[in-house]
Amino acid sequence: MARKQFKIGRKNMSGHYDVESTDGQHLYYVDMWSLGSGKPDLTMHDGPDNKSPIVAVSHMPALSNSFKIGLGDLSHLDAMIWEELAKERLTKSGWRWATDLPDGTRTHLIWKRTKSAAVQGMTVPSMSSRNFKLQDALTSEVLAVFTSERTYRTCGVLQVNVEHGRAFDLMVLASCLTLYEESRREAQRSWSGGS
Repeated sequence: MARKQFKIGRKNMSGHYDVESTDGQHLYYVDMWSLGSGKPDLTMHDGPDNKSPIVAVSHMPALSNSFKIGLGDLSHLDAMIWEELAKERLTKSGWRWATDLPDGTRTHLIWKRTKSAAVQGMTVPSMSSRNFKLQDALTSEVLAVFTSERTYRTCGVLQVNVEHGRAFDLMVLASCLTLYEESRREAQRSWSGGS
């Protein structure tokens, strides 16, 4: 089983995430924008800063049960590939989405919070609610897992367990960051009394 790992970091109070390989190579710079800015909530750049080409975006309407994730550059809207990341309506136990695989088949996936599945070599922190596993919606196979590791600079590690190409990895990364950011904002709202 292929295991690709991405370290996700964010310095306290910074307005972006950094995504690195396990050997420290900077892969993506992810801008965070606030509600009402008119920009996507998350904008993923293929490189070390926000001047690097855009490869993915995420729109996260406040208090919504549905987010939009797009692969590509917003300056070429007709070439963007959009997917919906939607909270399950009945059980509310996960976030469903679908994407096309390189062979042309469409696969249906679900992100769920986890207290047991962890990135290889890590353990799930017992007090964190920001640990996720990505499962195939039909077979329940775990395709990816995010294990939080909150320090001054580190958010956690995303491990992709399958090899479905770069577009799949970007969708997994963008959807995971969307859920992590939503969880962070939710915690921030509860700390500030819901405002």
